Amino acid sequence: MTDKELQEEVFLEEQQLDDDEKELLAVIYDRLDMFQQLNAPYHDVARICRKIVHMEDPGQDDEKTRKRNGKKTLQLQTLKSTINNVVADQMLSMPEAKVLPETPDLQDAADDLQDILHYVMYCANDYEQVHYARCEDFYVTGTAITQIAWDPDMAYGKGDVALIRWPLEAFLWDPTAERLDDCRAVMKVSWHPLSYYRAHWPESGKFVGSDDGTHNDVGLTEGQFGAEHSNDEKRALLI
Repeated sequence: MTDKELQEEVFLEEQQLDDDEKELLAVIYDRLDMFQQLNAPYHDVARICRKIVHMEDPGQDDEKTRKRNGKKTLQLQTLKSTINNVVADQMLSMPEAKVLPETPDLQDAADDLQDILHYVMYCANDYEQVHYARCEDFYVTGTAITQIAWDPDMAYGKGDVALIRWPLEAFLWDPTAERLDDCRAVMKVSWHPLSYYRAHWPESGKFVGSDDGTHNDVGLTEGQFGAEHSNDEKRALLI
């Protein structure tokens, strides 16, 4: 199906949900809206910090300065260079995953677990790249988020443990909780074209419609801003 056909597709039936599924859906969207509003200041600051590091500081010059100079003031690479250096320092001292036995008779089990950890981190997930991204996130936005999950698509469909670095801007948490463990929910969100849902969920993906103009761009990464105004196919928010 072409992108145009996807956009013009008419859904002849509505997905049938039972009462429990409808109630769950309502709770999810209520919490999404509330979490989004109260997490927005942190997301906005994270986006601004990334722009500053990329030498695109939106508050670099006031209107008077821009009018006087006719262009933005030249920025130096000092901050970016500093962050590169501290991230490089962290890479040189990257922690090694080690499993130690509680008692001598558990040494063989610890060795087996050590081999498993080494495979998951360094063979299956190229942890050096994950660690680099985590360090850069930490020094730029103030925090680093990593999801540990079973990914059935890894290992050519056999599945494996995935270590996924996730941007703060696409993560929502319960703003009323003091600890993540006490949150009513945490949400990992991402935007995908409609063809993504039909490819991954053939049975239910056909019921997914576009989210144009909704959710106020929650979870959008820097490269996705403005995509909804392009000629690309429509997108929907995955929670």
